[in-house]
Amino acid sequence: MKNKRLFVIPILFFASCTIQITNNVHMETKKIRTRYNYQLQESDLTPVDSKSETIPGDAYTIKELYAKFTTGIMPPIGKMPSYDPDPDIDNPDPTRTPGYDLADATATLDTLAAQIEEANNAKEERKRKKKASAEKSEANEEANEEKTTD
Repeated sequence: MKNKRLFVIPILFFASCTIQITNNVHMETKKIRTRYNYQLQESDLTPVDSKSETIPGDAYTIKELYAKFTTGIMPPIGKMPSYDPDPDIDNPDPTRTPGYDLADATATLDTLAAQIEEANNAKEERKRKKKASAEKSEANEEANEEKTTD
């Protein structure tokens, strides 16, 4: 049992110090970076080449945020912005917003189904009224014809 422990400890010690990477051409040794020996390197940084999507002057001070929080009026700072490449101001597409999920789709579907049902009911009601008024006018015409023939 003691022999196994002695064997494991040197391997763990060695593995925590260096990593051997073997290429076909040569052997290269790299040190493991830990929080104790970390040094920021150029390869750790990511260059940003795109245009900034922040809105100038659209920021709140801590005092303003605290005042809004205490009054219950929180600004939409926690919401993800929506950057639509082809924005249509007249007909916005809610499915392109970042927070749109299956629950929102189901709610939209239910709302649209209810609107369609109301429209169909209104259409049938108009047909019934039109048919009733047509029958009534036919009855009036028949009554007028009977009076004129008498």
